Amino acid sequence: MRLVRAELARLSARRFTRIGLLGLLVVIGLITVGIAASAHKPTEADRVKAHADAQRYRAEAQIQYENCRQGMDAAGPSASPAATAGPGSKPLPPNSDCSDIIAHQPTDEDLLPHTFTLVRDAPELYRALGALLALFGFAVGASFIGAEWSSGGVMTLLVWRPRRAALWLGKLASLLLGVLGVGVVLSTLWYAAMWVIATQRGITAGLTPGALTSLALTDARSVGIGLAAAVVGYSIAFLGRNTATALGAAIGWVVIFEIGGRIVAAITQAVRPERWYLSSYLLAWLEKEARFEDFARCRDVVDASCSPVEWSITLRQATPVLGVGMLLVALISLVIFRRRDVT
Repeated sequence: MRLVRAELARLSARRFTRIGLLGLLVVIGLITVGIAASAHKPTEADRVKAHADAQRYRAEAQIQYENCRQGMDAAGPSASPAATAGPGSKPLPPNSDCSDIIAHQPTDEDLLPHTFTLVRDAPELYRALGALLALFGFAVGASFIGAEWSSGGVMTLLVWRPRRAALWLGKLASLLLGVLGVGVVLSTLWYAAMWVIATQRGITAGLTPGALTSLALTDARSVGIGLAAAVVGYSIAFLGRNTATALGAAIGWVVIFEIGGRIVAAITQAVRPERWYLSSYLLAWLEKEARFEDFARCRDVVDASCSPVEWSITLRQATPVLGVGMLLVALISLVIFRRRDVT
């Protein structure tokens, strides 16, 4: 416990940690100012206009639907709604039906001028916070242990406490506590700022207990991404004994697997290539489900009616992939540290 407290004090005193935290606050502040400046609370005139526009759109959709049905009845049972939507109506997209015309009617809220809505916009902002925390956690974790190796601090600690596993785990625990504390504080400040903006210049309607629970879970997953990134950055830097190893590994992964992999998949016309990218599982973790479209079956089809296959990666699928990957990197780092000479 004393080791963890000492490492926490050392972590918070590092210049890179303070610079990274300041950078986080600056970015969050700029986003908050931008949202506040662009937010607009709807006036009564805006609501009246939105209601009139919604009624007009619904009436036009109903007329188009009736024309579509008339065209279908006149053309016979074998006719396709995509080919004829009725007199005076535009043809429908492939594989569509007349009922699709009225399936998604616009509401008054859909036609209001863009404004900040807490229930709708807060989850996206928390996901953005998760991305920022991931960058912060990875960079701070890598620099924290990288600086210890460069200064000889790891070897000095091993002289006084020659228990490598305890040292490795103690430093990691202090790092995770620090990143967790930053994540909790920033999440609270983030929500407070969004609440003030929504109250003064936006909409707070619809904030039910269920919506708050969903928002809290989104925030928890965002903080979890930051913690996982800290573990990976720490483990790789511990493995390479310097900060540059972790940063180089991250850049190499993005260039080779994320960018290069997409280029190779496009050339080879791979089926569902997104399942091989780590970013797809990160997206699924943050959003609970990541949806994709596979156009493989439409490659040799000339008919424009061919539709892509829709598929998704769910939170349940992303969790083991990310969790096992993080634990594997950490385990390799710990095992090699225990067995390798530190001099």
